Amino acid sequence: MKIAILGSGVAGLAFGIIMKQKGHQVYLYERSSQLPVVGNAFLMHEEGMDILRKLLDTDEINLGTTIQNFTLRLPDETIVQQSEIDSWQCMKRRDLIEALATRFGLDSIFFGNTFSHIEWTGDEATRAFFEDGSYVEADMYVGSDGCHSNVRKALFGATAFTPVEVQEILGVIKDPQLVELFQGSFTKYQDAQKGLSFGFIPTSSQEIIWYHQFDVRLTDGPLQTEQSLKQVAAQSLQHFPELVQQLIEATKAKDMYLWNTKDFDALSSFHRGNVVLIGDAAHVALPFTSAGTTNALYDARALAHALEEKINMRLAFNQYYLDRIEMIRTHVELGRKLKQHFLYPASSESVEIPLVRFNANVEKKEATKEPEVEVLYFTDPICSTCWTFQSGLRTFRDRYADQMRFQYVMGGLLPSWNGFNRGGIQRPEDVYHHWAEVSQQTGVPIDPLVWLTDPVHSSYPSS
Repeated sequence: MKIAILGSGVAGLAFGIIMKQKGHQVYLYERSSQLPVVGNAFLMHEEGMDILRKLLDTDEINLGTTIQNFTLRLPDETIVQQSEIDSWQCMKRRDLIEALATRFGLDSIFFGNTFSHIEWTGDEATRAFFEDGSYVEADMYVGSDGCHSNVRKALFGATAFTPVEVQEILGVIKDPQLVELFQGSFTKYQDAQKGLSFGFIPTSSQEIIWYHQFDVRLTDGPLQTEQSLKQVAAQSLQHFPELVQQLIEATKAKDMYLWNTKDFDALSSFHRGNVVLIGDAAHVALPFTSAGTTNALYDARALAHALEEKINMRLAFNQYYLDRIEMIRTHVELGRKLKQHFLYPASSESVEIPLVRFNANVEKKEATKEPEVEVLYFTDPICSTCWTFQSGLRTFRDRYADQMRFQYVMGGLLPSWNGFNRGGIQRPEDVYHHWAEVSQQTGVPIDPLVWLTDPVHSSYPSS
């Protein structure tokens, strides 16, 4: 299969590596003239690191530094919270992108290709065009072109982003002595009365990444990138410790970056026809969760696994969506909750570490010897109602994984079409219309075309 990936984000590169390993022809088209490495640094959870080790085919990844504890202080140095945190790695975006791109193969990346539009034949994409008039033909197209994805716009129209209420200035400096002093630590200062914070984390033995988050209402409106970020940060943080001012002053203007934090509601689907979205093109959570890069790797793994498991692309895309959407919704809501805590700190009853946990129930399940409840779940592999229930069931199962043992019982309801008449359904064409109606009513992606193109003759074999 020929796969064209539009955008060289973390998700796209990771997915490309996996699919190349499976023997597919994979080519990546990037709008920039070089690898997109802007964004400075980020935190990645251990589960993301585990995926990364498999992608890079190594047990030792020399990217970034391990973060072991979190400290939250007020501007007067009063300690609000000190906590040990496990399984987080801070690394520079440049280092990760370059490592993935090298593994993927630079000869398969074509730079200077800005996506323009898709040529459709029915609901099938036949060509992806670029602004210079050139195009690529492929069996599958993957939109990995970031938060402001043009591929997403081509599939679903303009995205309704939430308003920018918080902006973030990031900077990076070389200071080995300071790194040694704060090695393994995530340090954050938070104003107790308003949305104003400053945090810093070592990214290596030489460098530290810092970020300054602020409520845009505290300025004359959202900043523009051409404004002096150093001056803005220094002025708004005058009452913060001298160390904060030193970090800002020591940062060169070229090493500073402005980020407008915003998100959008979870999409009802990640694909249309043979075009699928991945990473920030598919979903964006506010940066308070530190989940973006790990989610990008999760996407790559989930999409590749679904394509290997399902008999056709549409079913695979549906499965990929169902596998990922609950976690995405959780992270979007958590990001919004943490934003409110940030904007109104005086009204917050508790302090939450700005790091989302991935798959925390795994540890709980391992710590419990015997679940308290055994659940028998009766289902039918071709029943539309059973299919629409999967999302809720998965959420329920994950939430109580440490208390319940689940066992599936398959009960096929279609012995054959000979004399079959149930609920007004007598032949495969009837199921087509029923599935289309159920999908429209529930918002769950069910592809009814199988009942016209390759109808199932009995549900017993799959049961």
